[in-house]
Amino acid sequence: MSGNQTPPVWAHKALEAAMAVGAIKTSNDKSQAELLCIQILNNLGLFDRSVKNGLI
Repeated sequence: MSGNQTPPVWAHKALEAAMAVGAIKTSNDKSQAELLCIQILNNLGLFDRSVKNGLI
């Protein structure tokens, strides 16, 4: 992806989680590789707010 393209549907949940914890500020300029990395990090639970806040 380049410029101001809409991210694919499969990445929306991970992008929202990453933005919620401040890991990224925008989602429109991410490459396919970056989207996959964000998805992997989300699957590992690294964007879970309770993990970031030490509540687990």
